[in-house]
Amino acid sequence: MTEITAFAPTFLTQLFDIHWTAWETGKVRINEDGTVSVFSGVTGVGQGIETTLAQVVAERLGVPLDWVHVQLGDTATAPYNNMGSQASRGLPMAGGALWTAADRLRERMH
Repeated sequence: MTEITAFAPTFLTQLFDIHWTAWETGKVRINEDGTVSVFSGVTGVGQGIETTLAQVVAERLGVPLDWVHVQLGDTATAPYNNMGSQASRGLPMAGGALWTAADRLRERMH
């Protein structure tokens, strides 16, 4: 038996004939008051993903955790996601996307 988690690499989705996208995007915005807004297409299903994503962004930007506000799964603000948080993909995929987004934002601030 094979168990696949995170569904991250496209080659895995192709190998197992999974017809969903294997990518994730995220947005990080610094607000006028210095707080940070984070938007992701994953959804919280009791696994604490909101806290975990806030920790990733806070660490990458060097701001206190309580300055980071996470909004998940709102199609009006979050990038499209057709896999949600299934198969433990929330942190590996959304965390990685937000890590990159926060790093790019930090570089622009310096």
